[in-house]
Amino acid sequence: MVEIVERRRAERERLLAVARSYVDRLGSRMPVLAAAVVGSVARGDFNVWSDIDVVVVAEDLPERPPERASFLAVPDAPGVQPIGFTPEELVRALGSGNRLAVAVYEEGVIVEGVDVFRALSDRAQPDRRRAITMPSVEPEHEPEHEPERCCFDDWVDGWDRKARKKDTVAGVTASLLAALVETGLAQRTVLDVGCGIGDLALATLARGATRADGFDLSEKAIEQARKLAQDRGLTERATFDVGDGATVDLPAADVVVLNRVVCCYPDADGLLERSLAAAGSVYALTAPVSRGPVGLFNRAQVRFNNLYYRIRKKKYGGFRTFIHDVDRIDERVRSAGFHPVRRERRRVVWDLAVYAR
Repeated sequence: MVEIVERRRAERERLLAVARSYVDRLGSRMPVLAAAVVGSVARGDFNVWSDIDVVVVAEDLPERPPERASFLAVPDAPGVQPIGFTPEELVRALGSGNRLAVAVYEEGVIVEGVDVFRALSDRAQPDRRRAITMPSVEPEHEPEHEPERCCFDDWVDGWDRKARKKDTVAGVTASLLAALVETGLAQRTVLDVGCGIGDLALATLARGATRADGFDLSEKAIEQARKLAQDRGLTERATFDVGDGATVDLPAADVVVLNRVVCCYPDADGLLERSLAAAGSVYALTAPVSRGPVGLFNRAQVRFNNLYYRIRKKKYGGFRTFIHDVDRIDERVRSAGFHPVRRERRRVVWDLAVYAR
C-alpha cells in the first residue's frame, strides 16, 4: 500500500509540473494574472484518462469559446485543458455559484496569483465570497490515498465467473494464447501489461512459462488476479500489481503481451515505449482493426461507446476507448528490432500480432 501511495504522489506531482510548465509558457506570450489546477488532479482522485484542468485568469480574452480555447492553447502540453476567465467573468461566476470558479477556492492548487484570486473573491457578493482553502502548487500534505475505483471494476465479476469455467475470459485472448504457445513459452518469463484478472498470464504458466507478472489500473482486478493465482496453485510463480503500463517501471521479461489494452489509451506512445523496453525475445498484442470496412465499423462503435461513457461520467470517470493505427504500431515495434512471426485478424474486429527477435 505504501508503494501505491508513493506512486500516486509522484504521478500527481508530475501532472502538476505539466500544469506549471503550461502556465509558464503561456505567460511568456501573454500576461497571466492567476492560474489554478482544479478537478481530479487537484483533488488527487485522477485516473489515466483525466485531463489537467487549469483555470486561467487574464485580460482581453476572446469572447467566443472556440477562439478562446485556441488563444489559450500551448504546444506540447499533454492533457492540459485550459478554462479562461477575465477578472470580471470570474467575479460574476463566483456570484452565480459557477462550479469551476468555486472549485478554484474549494479544491484548487494555485499555480500563480494567489493574491489575485483573493482580491477577486473580495469583489464578489458578500454571501458568495470564497476563501482559498487549498494550498499552492507545493502542498505540505497530499490527499490521503483511498482505493481508487476504476471503471473496469464493474466488469471484473463477469470476467472472474468466466475464468472459473475456462482458462481465458475472451475469445481473442484464447487466440493470442495459442499464438504464444506456437511461438514458444517453455522456460520463458511473461509480462502482461493491462492484465485484467490475470487469466492470460496464468494460462501461460500452465503452458510452460516459468514466471508471469501482470499490471493493471484496476485494484479490484488485481485482487481477483491474486485470488485466481491462489486457486490455480500459482502464487509462487505469479505476481500482480496495480500500475499504469505507460508510467511505471516495468520488469524485464522474455515475453511481453498487451492484450486489449492499447485501445484504452488516448496516446499509446508511452505504453509502447515502456513495454518494448521490457521485452526480451517476444512481443505480442491485440488491438482493434483500424483500417478498411472493419476499421470504419470499429471507429463508429467506439464513438457510440464513448458517448455512452460520457453520459455515464459519474460511473465511468472519463473513460474512453480509442482506435490507433495498427500499421503505425507495427512500424514502432519493428523499429525496436522485432520482426513479425504472426499477424492476423481474429473474431472479425481484432488485429492480433506476435513479433520475435
